[in-house]
Order: sequence, then C-alpha cells, then structure tokens
Amino acid sequence: MTQLSIRGVIAPVFIALAIGAAVLDLRLDRPVFVWLSLLFSVAGLVFARDTRSLLANTFKDSDG
Repeated sequence: MTQLSIRGVIAPVFIALAIGAAVLDLRLDRPVFVWLSLLFSVAGLVFARDTRSLLANTFKDSDG
C-alpha cells in the first residue's frame, strides 16, 4: 500500500469547509460566508484530481 498523499486529502477537507460555510450562511445570512463557500469549493475542485488518483491507487493496490 502506498503512503497517503497530503494533496489527496486536501480536496475533501475543502469541500467540507465549503458545506460548513454554506450552512453558516443559511443560519447567519452574511455575504462573507457565500464567498468563503465559493472559495472553498473552487479549492476543492483544484485538488479533486489528486484525490481521484489517491483513491484509484488505493483500490488498485487492494485488488492485486
């Protein structure tokens, strides 16, 4: 099994932060949370390729 890549874990963290900011925006109705959720979503999409590679390598290692 390969060592866990930090870049592969970053995307899910950013997506979770985006969801958290969106929930806070619904509760507090502040424009800063809209921008934070958009920023975190874009950052999550940037690192999504690394997460996909990490998951593909993990499942490939477990199959064979």
